[in-house]
Amino acid sequence: MNRYPVVGIPSDVTRYGLSSFHGAGEKYINAVANGADVCPLIIPAQGPGEDLQATDSDELNQRLLDNLDGLFLSGSPSNIQPSLYSDEESETPDDHDPQRDSLSLPLIRAAMKRKMPILAVCRGMQELNVAMGGTLHQKVHKIAKMMDHREDKTLDRVGQYQDAHNVKLIENGALSKLIGSDSARVNSLH
Repeated sequence: MNRYPVVGIPSDVTRYGLSSFHGAGEKYINAVANGADVCPLIIPAQGPGEDLQATDSDELNQRLLDNLDGLFLSGSPSNIQPSLYSDEESETPDDHDPQRDSLSLPLIRAAMKRKMPILAVCRGMQELNVAMGGTLHQKVHKIAKMMDHREDKTLDRVGQYQDAHNVKLIENGALSKLIGSDSARVNSLH
């Protein structure tokens, strides 16, 4: 009997009043469940939190990955702590999620060692980059000749997600073969 594929989605940790909650954006859960037709599994952040004690992440990650077929690293309103990729001070100290960082980065490294499929978008792409030793610009929109990818929160979802610019694909790469072109019109939000 074939098992329904399970894809893990690392959770964000957000505060509502006095309590912290672990979760993921519904649009990401929907993409995994209905777009990819696999079972999404929201992975609670296991790093030290207000009420949660630290766990042995290496052992936990190995046991968790034994039960997953892939990882989906979603976007989030939070940013990765700069101390994880540089010695810069944070320009947005109130916009970090250290519990997600402590879950995602080691989990990505463990999944990469297993050659497990990973799909990363928005913050997830940044996590993948940092987990592999890369760095980030905290405010890329302030760098000359870089595009401003911030979402316009005055638009509805259709307006926010409309195609915005072209990207060049690797010639004869998997994606260019799939769509039959070496370029695509896309949207990049952050």
